[in-house]
Amino acid sequence: MGKVHDFKEEMALHEQSELNVYRKHPQLTACDRRVTVYNRHTQQKVQAIMFGSNSYLGATIFPEAIQKAIEVTKEFGIGSGGVPLLTGTSIYQEELEKLIAKISGMDDTILFSSGYTANLGVISGLIRPNNLIIHDKLDHASLLDGTVMSGAKMIRYKHGDINDLERLLKDNSPQYPNGILVVTDGVFSMDGDIAKLPQILEITRKYDAILLVDEAHATGVIGDKGAGTLSHYGITDRKNIILTGTLSKAIGTVGGVYNGFTRCY
Repeated sequence: MGKVHDFKEEMALHEQSELNVYRKHPQLTACDRRVTVYNRHTQQKVQAIMFGSNSYLGATIFPEAIQKAIEVTKEFGIGSGGVPLLTGTSIYQEELEKLIAKISGMDDTILFSSGYTANLGVISGLIRPNNLIIHDKLDHASLLDGTVMSGAKMIRYKHGDINDLERLLKDNSPQYPNGILVVTDGVFSMDGDIAKLPQILEITRKYDAILLVDEAHATGVIGDKGAGTLSHYGITDRKNIILTGTLSKAIGTVGGVYNGFTRCY
């Protein structure tokens, strides 16, 4: 409980200093170039320019999308009424999964509640303690959390260093006959650089490993019509590749996705 007490004290200090790190000033308007926020300290409305949003295309306020959301809400209500395993799957969900799979060039898609839960679910669901996961040094924290949940051993290669990745694969492949997963962001969220997928994929296939690419910051931004990193590099062969992503950034809504094949290689 000591950590909880320390955090509460730090929160109190932040509030006294009128910082906006742990608790944010809530928005009073839709996410757009300009927004109105409620300053919790002065209790005033403040006009601001939005620099912190991930809504890269402004899709959160597309009139067509808003109108369709109104129509679907009137038709289906505000909730599913159950989990997908039982009664919570609608025809729109199935159609969306098929559409995303088609765009990604994969066989099928599974929707999650967020990109974070997609990474947790996919890695912890597919990987076991007798597997190895090799991460790029700058992979998103959600990918690392999924790795911890899986119980697999984790090692990391220097950011974008193809030689270091191959060294780790070469040294560890004999010890992990049950499989190795190589994980990278497509577009790295903090630095904005693009993963060297052609070289990464070549090495991954050389050692018969699976490559997971997190497309959270690539979808809608790079590739043909925003199709992502694979499209950006013109990679059409999906062998040994699985994808995760989010609907809460360029797509402008909420949810996460896993794209994969119904057959194993």
